Amino acid sequence: DLVRSRGLGDVYKRQEITEMPASVPAGDAVTFTVTAYDQFDSVFSDYTGRVNFTSSDAAAVLPGNTTFSASDNGVHVFSNLTFGTEGLQTITVVDVSVASATGEGSTSVTSARTADQFVLSEVSIPSVVNEAQNITVTVWDQYGDLFAGYDGTVTFDSNRSGEVVLPAAQTFPGGVDS
Repeated sequence: DLVRSRGLGDVYKRQEITEMPASVPAGDAVTFTVTAYDQFDSVFSDYTGRVNFTSSDAAAVLPGNTTFSASDNGVHVFSNLTFGTEGLQTITVVDVSVASATGEGSTSVTSARTADQFVLSEVSIPSVVNEAQNITVTVWDQYGDLFAGYDGTVTFDSNRSGEVVLPAAQTFPGGVDS
């Protein structure tokens, strides 16, 4: 039995997943939207059902069962999905009470991000002898994007051995550290 909207005659019919990126690196968080629709393909703003997710990717980390609230107005944004396997992957949403009310989204999952380039900025040239400088290191991935999730350790080296005092090794959560 389909859920009826508060006496208006509209009947909850289906879910739709939108705003999935065309591609995403494995391990990156994916944000997407689930919208409930009525029999006229209008947003079912009274929807307060509970949804469950499945995926073609056995290594995916899926959002847990979620109950829409009245303040969602039939539209809920999720940002806690990650895929773990390269290739075309799908996610399916289903209302736990109305098994026929489903929706599906897909994305192409690329290889996981790796640090490809470390860029130093804010280095004063020429520099003053024995004066400390602040530097910023920005981490870029193999796709040329800021690696916002980089959490590796970076060490510093110089071809001016003995003439430069270098910072200690640093772990850079969030892609930028100084």
